[in-house]
Amino acid sequence: MRKKLTLTIEPEVYDMIKELPRKVSISEFVSFALKAMYKDLKSGRGMTDEQLEEWMESTPEMRDFRERLTEHWGPTIYKIDDAINGIKEKVIPGKKKRKKEK
Repeated sequence: MRKKLTLTIEPEVYDMIKELPRKVSISEFVSFALKAMYKDLKSGRGMTDEQLEEWMESTPEMRDFRERLTEHWGPTIYKIDDAINGIKEKVIPGKKKRKKEK
């Protein structure tokens, strides 16, 4: 069963999402990206291209998603991939979160 989640994102990311064709759902893409980032962070090191490819081929659903994503989004996906890599560089595993000042 799917759960709802409200996200706050940077304006640049929102603008990129608005440019995407709607053949692949945004929620499906976000779920995929979060799964990939979680797997990458959980391993304690970045996944190699080979490991990512192996993971994406691990189930029929992932293969289907990847094919649809590539077919319908094409080069646009590389913009998002660059944004994800930028976020991954900023995230430091194990670092405590700063408390908000009131």
